[in-house]
Amino acid sequence: MIHLYGEILSDVYTEGGRQVFYPGGAAYNVACAVASLGGKAGFSGALGDDEIGRFLLEDSRKRGLSYVDIDVHDGLSSTAAYVTNVDGERTFSFVRQGVDGLIPLGRMVERVKEKDIVHFGSLLLSLDEGYARLNEGLHLAKSLGTRLSFDVNYRASLFRNEEEARERYLDILPHFDYVKMSEEEVLWLAGSSSLYRSSVRLCREGQLLIVSLGHKGSLYVYQGEIKAVPVTPLQPLDATGAGDNFWAYVLFALDGLKEPLSGPILADTLKHANVCGALSTLRRGGVGVTPSLEEISAKADGLL
Repeated sequence: MIHLYGEILSDVYTEGGRQVFYPGGAAYNVACAVASLGGKAGFSGALGDDEIGRFLLEDSRKRGLSYVDIDVHDGLSSTAAYVTNVDGERTFSFVRQGVDGLIPLGRMVERVKEKDIVHFGSLLLSLDEGYARLNEGLHLAKSLGTRLSFDVNYRASLFRNEEEARERYLDILPHFDYVKMSEEEVLWLAGSSSLYRSSVRLCREGQLLIVSLGHKGSLYVYQGEIKAVPVTPLQPLDATGAGDNFWAYVLFALDGLKEPLSGPILADTLKHANVCGALSTLRRGGVGVTPSLEEISAKADGLL
């Protein structure tokens, strides 16, 4: 079982001269993608009592999630991310009052079992209350015997300054068992220009670090081994869900693992995760774009 705590928001696109709202938020995207793959996932987050909040609350009830714990806050607006999409690559402009940082932790002990995976969204770090709740939640989850997951997913515009952002990331990253970063995030956090050396430096003993490399695939660092896994690139329509679908497949595979983690298992997992992320870019948005396991396997088999 995978439990996801973090941001649920609306991605806002301009299509045909009008604004169109899609469900989004990295933590919510991953939760929905895990469920689409056939995994068991639950989501905990917060919304405002407004039109966007009601839209997202309704959406969350039809995504096949094992449970949804969403607190609705009067007087606060739900978070929205305005998306600019150029040739499949996107930038975000956030309208935010901070409700997405008010993740509910009260049912964690009831929901979470030993050896489950608990994932936290990174937008929490850019809010003082969110940062406090993330720290409380990860230590509670660790005390329950879970495996902890985190995706750096750095958005510079959401932080007061770069120094605070780096300090907060470096403070919490050692606590997680599974960590995902982009190539740019690795170099930024390590303050270096060497991807491989920086990746090894940032990965603590016993931790699995996975680095997404965009159209080049991904790499993993585990128990002193570092290996890149390529992918056949596609022409994307919208890359919004690529990283989240990639990570959803990784968590789905790790949750169902019946044998000790090893290099061959990780290479195979990343091969399929790369395909999952790539195929998700052929549709618009971050939710509802997850390919089937059959589609993923067929494409991955073609890479042999």
